Amino acid sequence: MNKTNKRVNAFFLSILLINLGAPVLLSFLASGGVKMGTMMSLVLTQLLILVPSLVFLLIFRCDISEWIPFKKLKAGTVLLIILFTFLIMPFISLINVISQLFTENEVIGISEGFVGISPVIVIVMVGFIGPFCEEFTFRGLIFGGLKRSGYVFAAAVISAIFFGLMHLNLNQMCYALVMGVLFSMLVEASGSIWASIIAHAVINTWNIAQLYIVENVYSKLGMDVFDMVEDTFDTDMKLGMIGILAAVSAVTMLLAAGAFIGIYEHEGRKEQVTAMFCRPEVSVDDDEKGSTPLVTFCGYVAMLICLFVIFFLDKAVAYYNTVMGK
Repeated sequence: MNKTNKRVNAFFLSILLINLGAPVLLSFLASGGVKMGTMMSLVLTQLLILVPSLVFLLIFRCDISEWIPFKKLKAGTVLLIILFTFLIMPFISLINVISQLFTENEVIGISEGFVGISPVIVIVMVGFIGPFCEEFTFRGLIFGGLKRSGYVFAAAVISAIFFGLMHLNLNQMCYALVMGVLFSMLVEASGSIWASIIAHAVINTWNIAQLYIVENVYSKLGMDVFDMVEDTFDTDMKLGMIGILAAVSAVTMLLAAGAFIGIYEHEGRKEQVTAMFCRPEVSVDDDEKGSTPLVTFCGYVAMLICLFVIFFLDKAVAYYNTVMGK
């Protein structure tokens, strides 16, 4: 029986509970006069993902070279990865805007906290350290563990679902899920976790750079870009953006497919990419390939907790406050 799937699912539940418990602890410390700034909160968020991953690898004595391949990439492959990343951005933006028809833009609220902080510090934290920690955990440990079952594309989807749900809001969950699948495919096409780290870093850094440039321009005009976005980006504008992004994405995703082919051809991994979509040949002597499903009890519990937080937590808190007369 495949114990790895159970361990990976239990690990996801563990980091979820740790990250849900952290804000409670911070609020308790804040009530005692201990407050953390935006950057310290970002550092803590990444440590709460990375440290449990390292502990998991040590406890179960996992061979990190098998679970998380840090293979050196060819220069041409790196360029193709960067090209691929820019080509998928319109599609990711499309999913982002569609989700905003049903929920708020969560990134706007997060981005406001970056204003006033040095762009260099934010880019280092959000553009590089953040992607490394998240990719190490989700495309490395979780995807790397689940794909040992032989069902590689299914593992990519499940790890992407975990990644999306971990954001704990509908807006980021939607496009993070898409990014998760595409990043896992990059890892398989290149044979290295560096591929997804680079792609994730490019997206985050590009978005941070845009934020500071736009915010600087509008501040010189005496305008608050965040207030303007909230006031003017109504449903009609969102529908218009969806139409434009859908048309652009139809072209750029075709070009991205070409860049993806170039990546696995350049790294000589055509067979591995093809095998992603094939049913594995299960050997009775293979300890990793067993009857255990990719999502186990712990995984389902974690997903239910995430869905509750995303869709019902605010309503539950509001109801509690009403009952208690707060």
